[in-house]
Amino acid sequence: MRNGRSPRTSIARGIVCPSQPCLGHQFHDSDAGLAKNIAFESVRNDLGLATFRTNGRRRMRIFFATLHFHTPAATMMGKDSPFGNLMAEAVKLKGAQQAQLRPVWDAWPTYFQHSMFMSEPIVTLRTQPFGARKAAALEIKQKGNAFFADQQYEEAVAQYEMALSIFKYCENADVNWKKKGIHDDDIRVVMYTPESAADAIELTSLQASLYLNISVCKMRLKEFPVAIVACDDAIALDSTCAKAFYRRAQALITPLSSGAVEFEKALRDLDTACKLDPTSVEIRKLYRQLRDDSIKQKQLDKATFQGMFDRGVVVDTPDEPVDAADARRKQMEQELADANAVVRMYEAKGELESARELQAKIDEAKAAATRAPAPVDFYNPTPDMIADGHANGIDLTDVRVQKMLADLQSEHLANGTTPAASKKPRPRAQLSAFDTALLEADEILPTLSDDEISTLLRAEGVVALDAAERLATARNVLATKLCRAPSPSQTESQDSSQSSQAMKPVLYVVLLWALGRLYSSGGLGMLYNGISDLLSRPSPSPFDGFDEF
Repeated sequence: MRNGRSPRTSIARGIVCPSQPCLGHQFHDSDAGLAKNIAFESVRNDLGLATFRTNGRRRMRIFFATLHFHTPAATMMGKDSPFGNLMAEAVKLKGAQQAQLRPVWDAWPTYFQHSMFMSEPIVTLRTQPFGARKAAALEIKQKGNAFFADQQYEEAVAQYEMALSIFKYCENADVNWKKKGIHDDDIRVVMYTPESAADAIELTSLQASLYLNISVCKMRLKEFPVAIVACDDAIALDSTCAKAFYRRAQALITPLSSGAVEFEKALRDLDTACKLDPTSVEIRKLYRQLRDDSIKQKQLDKATFQGMFDRGVVVDTPDEPVDAADARRKQMEQELADANAVVRMYEAKGELESARELQAKIDEAKAAATRAPAPVDFYNPTPDMIADGHANGIDLTDVRVQKMLADLQSEHLANGTTPAASKKPRPRAQLSAFDTALLEADEILPTLSDDEISTLLRAEGVVALDAAERLATARNVLATKLCRAPSPSQTESQDSSQSSQAMKPVLYVVLLWALGRLYSSGGLGMLYNGISDLLSRPSPSPFDGFDEF
């Protein structure tokens, strides 16, 4: 007893003992430095024991258990204590060493890694025939569905993992793996294959549904990468599973970090899903939404990237004086003036051939000065180009952005045009009715064929002389019609109000007649019983009807 305190009056966090044998973790130091070669052993029951040895000359054994001692926790195991820091460094070093020995294991999703640690009942089921395995897997799956209905997604995933591990699992061939750790060389993957083709089809359907259930749970848990991998496993089993492509598309676009690459992948998945299941409302709805968003984004990108050509080049040279370009222009003008003076001198002397040759060179120099700058290589942007793009809110490292800029540049080079400076359009709320109609006409006109435009103009008695005048006239005609035409909501509301007023008396007569017939035939009682039966039914399942639950 020290300071009036018993050694067992408070819970101890650690105790030093130089004589007890080591039963738990061991930390060994190599020839030089601190702990560099670390070997872990399993902790037995509730007792944890560690040994630290430096150059084989010094030992410390640390007990962690239900021991009682008056030493404060921060004395030895605190965050800033020497031993605590040593423990943290040892764990990091050991983790790095283990990671080099199991890259394949670390790449597997957690729901497959857990198949190595299943309990005895699951391990026993792995020796049973297909019928017993299937019955147990379906029962476990139903338990998972119950957890999902209660929004206990982690527990639901655990049940689906168990059901999957009956048929596909990994096991460690080294019986001492708990002491030395998991190594890829010791792991064996086992996949059960039924004897009959019918059983194989049933097993594929069951496994795909379990993978889809895991993907849904992981999406609810915001673990989107794992959800995508689960969909990949389902597609690997059944490449015709439209739901797997649909779920993978959802997992790709739902995270806030999703970008253009993820949206393009999702569009491809949804396109495949629509071909596999063209009757699915959910798939087609999401596909249309993403496709429309993609078209709008491309139009926005084109308007945004158009401004990149305002200066003729993407990068301003920062180390060049502001008036350098003006100085070069003035120098060229002076040189051209001097050359013209020489031409006039040749003409005055009668040396017309020399005058013509010099004039041709002057004309060539003028053409070179006004010629457009060399094309910009957007696919290999320089650091200055990337920085300049970021300053304008454009990522030149994005392949999609590079292609858009290159296409715009090629279009201008082919047409011999120069991109105009972009102007910020006024909001539609500030435009007049006719200006707003002109904008709408500009959106509609590209969707019309030549025959439809001709029909539109003939209906108004307009004859256009050439193609340009024809399009301009059709644009004005469309805008005029849009200004005169009432909105669809107004037309629908007027039609519906008029029709409803006219139909009210008829509906009243039909309703009274139907009630009279039901009363005379006893149908009112049957109707009441049917409504009561519907109201007394249990609430529907929380599943959306599209999952494989």
